[in-house]
Amino acid sequence: MSKPLISTRIEQDMKDEFSDICDSLGVSPSQAVHIFAKAFIRERGFPFPLKEKTPNAETLKAIEELESGKGTRISDLSELEGTHA
Repeated sequence: MSKPLISTRIEQDMKDEFSDICDSLGVSPSQAVHIFAKAFIRERGFPFPLKEKTPNAETLKAIEELESGKGTRISDLSELEGTHA
């Protein structure tokens, strides 16, 4: 049975970090992709939850202010001009 090739392009720093982690786990990058493909097939989708990025500290602080009722309400985005740091 032949094994077709799957090819993809990623940034050099991502490739380097991926390869380093694979090395530390004792698998090649090709083996890691193969493991991912098997898990993807088994799960019939991603074998891990896909989530939005975690907000940064400034955004979390703003969310907390709003949820505690300390936020400032505006009626138009033009009111925000010049208020950002």
